[in-house]
Amino acid sequence: MERSARSPRCDRFPGRADCCKLVSEGQITSNHRMPERHENEHPGPDDDALDAREERIGELLNEFLDRQRAGNGVSIDEFVASHPDFADDLRRHLDGLRILGRLGSSSDATRLVDRKPGSGAGSSARGSDLGDDVARPSLAGYEILRELGRGGMGIVYKAMQLSTKRAVALKVLLEGPFASESSRRRFEREIELAAQLRHPNIIPIYDSGRSGGRMYYAMEYVHGQPLTDYARDNGLSIDQRVRLFRKICSAVAHAHLRSVVHRDLKPGNILVDSDGEPRVHDFGLAKLGGVHDANMSMTAQIIGTPAYMAPEQVTGDPTAVDARTDVYSLGVILYELLTGQMPYPTGGPLTETLNHICRTEPVRPGRLRRGISQDLETIVAKALHKSKEQRYQSVAALSEDLGRYLAGEPIEARRASALYLIGKAIWPHRYIAAAVALCVALAGAFAWSTMSHHMMLREQNLRDQQQALELQRARQEAEQARIEAEQKVRDAERRRDEEWSRMLAEKLKGFDPVRAARAVGGGAGDVVRGLAPQDPRSLLLRTGVNAAREVGSQLNRFFDSSTELDTAAEQGVADGDESASGESDGAPPATQPTMPPTPPVPVRPPDR
Repeated sequence: MERSARSPRCDRFPGRADCCKLVSEGQITSNHRMPERHENEHPGPDDDALDAREERIGELLNEFLDRQRAGNGVSIDEFVASHPDFADDLRRHLDGLRILGRLGSSSDATRLVDRKPGSGAGSSARGSDLGDDVARPSLAGYEILRELGRGGMGIVYKAMQLSTKRAVALKVLLEGPFASESSRRRFEREIELAAQLRHPNIIPIYDSGRSGGRMYYAMEYVHGQPLTDYARDNGLSIDQRVRLFRKICSAVAHAHLRSVVHRDLKPGNILVDSDGEPRVHDFGLAKLGGVHDANMSMTAQIIGTPAYMAPEQVTGDPTAVDARTDVYSLGVILYELLTGQMPYPTGGPLTETLNHICRTEPVRPGRLRRGISQDLETIVAKALHKSKEQRYQSVAALSEDLGRYLAGEPIEARRASALYLIGKAIWPHRYIAAAVALCVALAGAFAWSTMSHHMMLREQNLRDQQQALELQRARQEAEQARIEAEQKVRDAERRRDEEWSRMLAEKLKGFDPVRAARAVGGGAGDVVRGLAPQDPRSLLLRTGVNAAREVGSQLNRFFDSSTELDTAAEQGVADGDESASGESDGAPPATQPTMPPTPPVPVRPPDR
């Protein structure tokens, strides 16, 4: 038998019928929590001691309640003081019951039963067979087979409907013929509300009636598991859990369309059948939307399972409860379904649990389990908002946003940015988008490579052109420098020639070259004639004398030509006057006497 947090055993609580769910489902507990133990494990000494302590606490609570009912009860402080070994646990439980006591009563007498974990209202195969020693009611038309579980208003049996020979889950009013009028009216309301719901994920009602003073109704018997157990045992992925949860939302939204608010949604009231379909049941605390139920006491308004109640339920104001209350409970269920944990601590006393519901913000689901996306966290956070105005305004809106999440579309709970919308639009076609992105990347890389190569070639051409321009400029500068250097050389040579000419002219003032040549030739001739013909010096001197004479002859002819040219030029300038003057005189033009040529000196070869 799998075990979790357990409740102390309580048998009676006068005037507090609606608190049975709270106590029996372990919401008012000691701080001790039993660890989970599987069927193939055996209890150890510590577990036995803890069981004994819990049994003793239950007995003490029953004693206190019996004394209260008998009219000779003691105060909580006195009773706790008389049992110091259990003082802390007793005070926590009794304080919680005292809180409920202040809220009112729904009946005069009731019994609190010790339910084993996992039992509850509704059809299920998870209840335990209590044996033949337990008294079973006799209902006309039905054969009671075994008890499945007990809840705040009734006992659920597995039974055989004799007319159809089918197995059904039979819910019988807990107080039987001794039930108060308000209890009977609430039971009738549960039948009325559940009977009008026809949805594949809501367990249908087949029959209802009275037998032997007992009110009952028969519904479909579902062999299944509680929601969270099914998800854990089958290892469902996150998306599979979300898809399963959306079917639950569809069932609850169907009820809301008929103005039925469940008000007690929890995994224990949602069974998953053998086909993997979730089935919602137990509309014992349901109400018709917008209608205040006068038969429902203030106590019953906050009783359900506190861990799954919305903040507005904690206040006990029936007018504050509407469809958004179920949205909050579904948010708690989704949180637990995704993470395996509650959004806030719920294992302590009732006061602490209610305080957490109203004030404690849930831990982000992504911190408790990897793989939960930010969009899914946002959806859960919106469903669990403390203010119902900030939650999803309907279960259908919650389901639609979960559908968008599964489809990879933008969710309504998140403020959409351009980048977020683009990413969500691409996500359904991510493989095609990835291929396109790869092609675009390759094309971009090729274009970038081509452009880079082109830019590199262009830069190289620019560098080459720049180098060519610089080389041409250098050549031009070198050529200009050469020209300037040559010009400087020519200028220097010209100045040197002019200087030499000037100096030579100064030196040659009054020098007659013809006469000097003749003198040189004549003197050399005399020397030659005075030498013997066989003397080698005679040959050299004769050659030099002849050359000097030739030079003299050439100079003579040069000067003659120059004189003629000057004379002709002067005559051409003043041709008229000079012609007339010449005719009148009748004298022939004077000629300059020419110097007779110097006879060459005969050169005789030397005698050998």
